Amino acid sequence: MKVINKRELYACSQGDFVGKTFVVINVDGQTVNCLQIPEMTNIKISTESFDSGRNSDIIELVEVLPKDVFEVTAAQYHKNEDSNN
Repeated sequence: MKVINKRELYACSQGDFVGKTFVVINVDGQTVNCLQIPEMTNIKISTESFDSGRNSDIIELVEVLPKDVFEVTAAQYHKNEDSNN
């Protein structure tokens, strides 16, 4: 099992989320917390499902975001989390 790291940007090429991209904000136990782009919404994916998607090429790593770009996406993720409470 490959390690899932924050700042990684994944593109989905199949299934319900085709055409969407996901920025990994953090990995919290058994959950991968992502910002879904272009909707700018938060999504939580089990690490098992995330790994399955990577192993079957449903999602593919595009790049590791530069720190300044990641900071903006992480701020949006946290703003979404705060507004949901």
